[in-house]
Amino acid sequence: MSTPGHDYIVVGAGSSGCVVASRLAQKTDARVLLIEAGGGAGSPMINMPMGFAAMIGAGAHNWSYRSDAEPALDQRGVALPRGRVLGGCSSINGMVYIRGQRQDFDGWAAQGNAGWDHASVLPLFKKSEDNWRGAGAFHGAGGELHIRPVGTRLAIADRFIEAAQQQGIPANADFNADVQDGVGYFDANIAHGVRQHTARAFLRPALRRPNLQVMKHAVVRRVLLRNGRAVGVQVLHDGQVIDIGASTEVILCAGPTVRRRYWSVPGSAIRCCWRGWVSRPCMRYRQSANIFRITSIRWSRSKPATAVPITISSARAELH
Repeated sequence: MSTPGHDYIVVGAGSSGCVVASRLAQKTDARVLLIEAGGGAGSPMINMPMGFAAMIGAGAHNWSYRSDAEPALDQRGVALPRGRVLGGCSSINGMVYIRGQRQDFDGWAAQGNAGWDHASVLPLFKKSEDNWRGAGAFHGAGGELHIRPVGTRLAIADRFIEAAQQQGIPANADFNADVQDGVGYFDANIAHGVRQHTARAFLRPALRRPNLQVMKHAVVRRVLLRNGRAVGVQVLHDGQVIDIGASTEVILCAGPTVRRRYWSVPGSAIRCCWRGWVSRPCMRYRQSANIFRITSIRWSRSKPATAVPITISSARAELH
């Protein structure tokens, strides 16, 4: 079964996908389809900050992955919670607001990935913030994502911070400023007692736009290719297999764990290195940087994936 095409298809409505889809819909007239394997984020346990303890366990909103047996942990597997819901992991995590390290961004740029250095991505972080500290060198004000200080400070936590400083660990009042080393209280994406996940902060306002469509409970089976170019996706939705076309781009924001599935599904023709991939080290980084797009394919059946220059497309420009 086939459906009418869109200009952009964004796979994964998580921490990055909600941002990308909302920016595209708000800043262009392009037809944007956002596909999510899970459902909506209306559960009280999602929106109530203390509910995260229930959300990170097995359930409908969590892919509930586990690692292989770890030799250093007496062969035990490690739980790997990943969000399966609008907002992705930002809907089930502990709401700690900490960005990636400057050295990671600059390291990717040094490998030839233009546009991923810290100086280039910092304005995007600042644009998205409504930070309690106000606008400054490292923070923004008036953005969609509300960032607030931790509301409750415990005496035992204060003693822990003091003990760490006595051992030579420097105090740090802002882990999202110039230096991330140190000990102190973190900021959180919580406002007025409610979790500020990306579906609430970014996607909900953009849904007023007629050019944005969200497809929930739809699992992407593979990326469709024509002459080495991504032209759409195949999804399983309501028991039907559907092919959906994209005239401009397919943007993968499904997270590093789920995204690997598209490389190994039989018949997907995606078991290769992608031009547009940041490199394998990025797989260990936050989803805010996990925005990949296929513009062309370079086959590599025998070699592991290595860093290749990113093709910065029109979609990237709309994030600014």
